[in-house]
Amino acid sequence: MASSVCQADNSGCNVGNYYLYDNQWNCGPSSGNDCGPESAYGCVNSNGTVDFVVTSEQPAGNTAVLSYPAMQDNFDSSPALSSFTSISATFSETSPHVGDYEVAWDCWFNNQDNEFMIWVDNYNQTPGGTKVATDVSLGGRSYDVWWDPHGTSGGGYVVFYANTTFTSGTVDLLQIFNYGAAHGWLPTTSTVGQLSSGIEVCSTNGQTATWTISDYAITTTQ
Repeated sequence: MASSVCQADNSGCNVGNYYLYDNQWNCGPSSGNDCGPESAYGCVNSNGTVDFVVTSEQPAGNTAVLSYPAMQDNFDSSPALSSFTSISATFSETSPHVGDYEVAWDCWFNNQDNEFMIWVDNYNQTPGGTKVATDVSLGGRSYDVWWDPHGTSGGGYVVFYANTTFTSGTVDLLQIFNYGAAHGWLPTTSTVGQLSSGIEVCSTNGQTATWTISDYAITTTQ
């Protein structure tokens, strides 16, 4: 935190090739939620990877997601998912194991019509929607899949929920996206808007909690 290149508090800032955004989207008078303090700090490593630290203090007993502090990779040109030959991410994380949260990728497609999440470290959260698949084996890991379609245009929310928590390693994101598209949870004609990794924070039991994600990078080829 002391050597961070930026600090975000319900705001965002550039960290190397990424954008760190402390998105307190469900806080404030319009939401009806009285959120506690939260900040995110980002650093750039010599090898181009980034680190970020999140500190948050949210009320005990809350179960609704209040914020999503995350490191974003944004694609302003909205390239076709089919134009990618690889999308992979590396990371290492530690989390506080208090309250209610999950560490996850939250990825947006088709002008934010499709939300695609990959939960890797869950603590007391349950995905929305309906479980539509179990024990899907991808990249040597097993996932259950939850799906909540929106309207008739192919939009929706999908979660690949890791059955065994993993806090470091490499994730073949494109393999997971393509599996979702092949099974109707993501349109095969999708365009990529944003790939982000962070924490959906609901509660920290009223105490200050800290998450650290280190050596984070997304690598893509087209």
